[in-house]
Amino acid sequence: MADAQMPERLRNVIVGGGIGGLAAALALSSAGLPVTLLERVARPADVGAGIALHPNGLAVLYGLGLREHLRRTAFSTREGTLGIGSRRYTLPVPDYGDGLDHALALPRARLYQVLREAIAARGADLRFGHEVLGAAPDGRVEVRAPDGGVYEIDADVVVGADGIGSAVRDGAEFGVRRTATPGIAVRALLPGDPFGGRELELWTEEGLAVGAPMGDGTSYLALSASRGPMRRAMTEGDLATLRRLAGRILPDGESLLASVRGFGDLLVNPIVTVTCERWQDGRLALLGDAAHAMTPHLGQGANSALLDAYVLVEELARDQARPAAIARYASRRRPGVTRVQRMSRTYMAVSENTTMPVVRQARDVLMAALLPLAGRRSPLDLFLQENPARTYAAVRRLVPSAPR
Repeated sequence: MADAQMPERLRNVIVGGGIGGLAAALALSSAGLPVTLLERVARPADVGAGIALHPNGLAVLYGLGLREHLRRTAFSTREGTLGIGSRRYTLPVPDYGDGLDHALALPRARLYQVLREAIAARGADLRFGHEVLGAAPDGRVEVRAPDGGVYEIDADVVVGADGIGSAVRDGAEFGVRRTATPGIAVRALLPGDPFGGRELELWTEEGLAVGAPMGDGTSYLALSASRGPMRRAMTEGDLATLRRLAGRILPDGESLLASVRGFGDLLVNPIVTVTCERWQDGRLALLGDAAHAMTPHLGQGANSALLDAYVLVEELARDQARPAAIARYASRRRPGVTRVQRMSRTYMAVSENTTMPVVRQARDVLMAALLPLAGRRSPLDLFLQENPARTYAAVRRLVPSAPR
């Protein structure tokens, strides 16, 4: 451990061991750049429920050589089913080239495991149980070690990938705004495959339901609501009512939740968004939810963080002038992801907040008219932010030694 009077000198420090932070650490180490990752949790455990990886996020992960590791135990799909009222729509995943013609659904813990193992194989400096207490724009980071001692780091770059409550962000001037939405989401991994081997999303009078098999014998179920009985059940921890309402939304929905013993076995999250006027303050950079936490309704939170990681590392690898590299990263990523944030919030309002009968019926009629007009263009094209094939090629150039 570094002497408190002599800060440890490091090049690239990542704060946060979530998906974005781990991906950035893997990209840096794969590109031959030194990296230290600080994560306050001492022993990574199986956390979270399921995650959907779309072609934009897969382009980053596959470019880093993780294609076979991920596909081995994941559910791969080339289409999803969207239910709006009594109608069902099939939404295909376009073929973007380089094997990017599908989406993957898998347990979030599995993705964490694959990323951690890949980083460890590169010999990167992973410090679990090291909590960042604060960071300054000049690159100084104060850290509490697992034994309770406090030490300092002097870094060229500090990447705040530490989520909605980011300690890196809160110690500097990023112009942050955290907004509580009316939405609440409940998530769970459940045994079996009640969704018939398909990814399913339903817009109902109670709220929104999303389900998909995970490829490991379990399935992911997410329920979210912004008003009405389902939101009250989530707020009050009323599992019996939630089961009953799930039965109205999904075939066998009530029996599906019968395996949940208590409300505490569910992941319950009020939906909060984060926007920042700036993603850079000196040597500090924000990534993922620390910069742009969004509603989960387009499935682009983790995928956007993966794109952040690739673009940031590409700029750092290109330029030794760290503040300039961070500025270019922010300039490249902020406009696109801000647009998707807004789209996701709008999607939330349209899909789960229009529960009044007349409004809902008008919405359903409008969607029935609009969706067929999309023709061969997939709705995915609207929010992928970056062309997946170009992203994949760029990551391959950045880390040419990674397996294909």
